[in-house]
Amino acid sequence: TKTIHMVINRFLQAKRMLDSDYLKQLTESVNKIKNASYNKNQQAYIDTLLIHVNFLNENYPLYIKVFSEIMNSPLRNSLEKTQQQFNILAEDDFTYLNTLAISLFILIFLALLGISILLFYLKKDNKKLLMLHDKLNFTLQHDSLTGLLNRNSYDAFVSQQEQPIILLINISKFKNINDFYGADIADKFLIEFSQRILTQFKHHSASCFRISGDEFTIVFTEKKQTIEDITLIAQQLNKHLTEKSYNIANIKHTISINMAISDQKPLLETADMVLKEIKLKPRINILHYSEQYNIKEQLHNNIKMTQILHDALNDNRIIPYFQPIIDLKTREIVKYEALVRLKLKDDTILPPIKFLPIAQKTPLYYEITRIMISKTIAYFSDKPYRFSINFSMTDFENDEIIKILLGQFSAYPEVVTRLDIEILESEKLTDMNRVKHFISELKKLGCGISIDDFGSGYSNFTNLTELDLDILKIDGSLIKEITESTEHYKTVKAIMGLVNEMGIESIAEFVQDESSAQLLTKMGVTHAQGYYFGKPDAEIIEL
Repeated sequence: TKTIHMVINRFLQAKRMLDSDYLKQLTESVNKIKNASYNKNQQAYIDTLLIHVNFLNENYPLYIKVFSEIMNSPLRNSLEKTQQQFNILAEDDFTYLNTLAISLFILIFLALLGISILLFYLKKDNKKLLMLHDKLNFTLQHDSLTGLLNRNSYDAFVSQQEQPIILLINISKFKNINDFYGADIADKFLIEFSQRILTQFKHHSASCFRISGDEFTIVFTEKKQTIEDITLIAQQLNKHLTEKSYNIANIKHTISINMAISDQKPLLETADMVLKEIKLKPRINILHYSEQYNIKEQLHNNIKMTQILHDALNDNRIIPYFQPIIDLKTREIVKYEALVRLKLKDDTILPPIKFLPIAQKTPLYYEITRIMISKTIAYFSDKPYRFSINFSMTDFENDEIIKILLGQFSAYPEVVTRLDIEILESEKLTDMNRVKHFISELKKLGCGISIDDFGSGYSNFTNLTELDLDILKIDGSLIKEITESTEHYKTVKAIMGLVNEMGIESIAEFVQDESSAQLLTKMGVTHAQGYYFGKPDAEIIEL
């Protein structure tokens, strides 16, 4: 065993020292091992060991020689240098990758942080957008002044109900409050008024709406409620809204209201027609729709007439008719008044009473006025007679109408001094300064100015002194019965006293017989027109 250990040790030392001299004494030790006596198992081990020892003894010197040459060769040095460079590059790459990984980590962290912040602000902005959406939705559905539901909400709500009944409320003479105290105070009044409505219907299954300036609507949707039930509710509401005074500009005011009840579609239109019916009944302020008012028929006629007007304008069937005006002393025609007519497709001629009141409530009225100005001035451009055109307050307030009139003056300058503008006195002069300025401009151009229908409706003697008038036309309602009515006779006499003192001309309308003509002449009336002297016609009667 000791010899075997010595042999193995020799091999290990030779390998460690790379020196084959350590193997020179190996043969002696091997012979000792080989010549010793062993048992069977030991002999097998010794045989195997000797085979390995002999192999290593023969080949190990060559191994050492080759290994030494390799270890001392330039290739090894090159490999080592390459390995060193590789290690340096690997270390640099590792440092770069490590830096890159850290940078990417930081970027990812910042990105996640940014996304988190963005999500936070998006959530915040989304909340603002939702609030803005709710606010806009509220604005679209509610009246900005009173907070009640508005007309848009009314239309949407009513369209979804099976058998709604509405109560339409109108504040009587609200315009006076607005004009006298101003919009700010009128708005405060409307707010208080609407709050009273809401208070009354706090426990009712009804919806409250503000439809327009001074009109409010209550919609009832319970199927069991009847017109009679709503009438009782309206009576209670009337007390609630009118018995207690309102504080307007630190002055206590009481108001009156009118209320219309309707269950017939179109609800607002039928209720509005009931309000108009109430205005004809001074002692009634609550009324429900009934077929006896023929409201639906009126609405149908309005729609039908609007379509007729539209077609007539498209087909050039709005035409002027001309009625002669005579000098009562000489009985000669001195001028003509242009009166609007509508020719139907079957050549039937409609007088203005049939279509003009409806036209005045639509944009078509502007077109009618434009046509009358243009056609009348063109017609008289080559005729020697004076003529007149009617102007309403609506026309005075319309800059386009004024522009058209002045445009016709430029096209036909010769007619300006033969034209009279008749102001409809039955309409209130809402802007006296504007009218006075326009009259002044017209008179500078040579036009005559007259007030039409004086003595009817909104008669105001002050207008005679404030306006620079040339002619006054006495309303036909006074002339028709002047020979039979003492009151009409006295009224006309009083008018003529002022007219004569002012030194202006006068024209009596609706003169129908000779006795009326003679009486008017004695009273000092200078001119007259009526069927007795000539009916309106598309062509003038030249005498």
